[in-house]
Amino acid sequence: MDIILEENRPLESPPFADAPDRTIALSGDLDLAVREELQKRFDEAGLAAHYVTLDLTDVNYMDSSAIGAMILLHRRLREKDGELRFRLRKNGAYRLLEIAGLIAVFPVEIVED
Repeated sequence: MDIILEENRPLESPPFADAPDRTIALSGDLDLAVREELQKRFDEAGLAAHYVTLDLTDVNYMDSSAIGAMILLHRRLREKDGELRFRLRKNGAYRLLEIAGLIAVFPVEIVED
């Protein structure tokens, strides 16, 4: 798994005008073998930002441990009125999140191939 963390300019959301957005670009396989590192990065982003975008366009596979880490990040962000967003291709990661019911819950940007 590769992780790239980007800090973006704040959104136009007035309460968090000074809080940076974060984009976490992930690639490869997100499974139990990388859950600890994934959770560490999600915890850091959840503390530092109010809006986090998970870029999963280069994710080949993910299991329930990755989804669990995403839900924990969502809860941390919601505690401070933040938001978790996804950037996806319509591939395996998209289908798994759709089956889990998360596509209907979170803002999603679909990237065309």
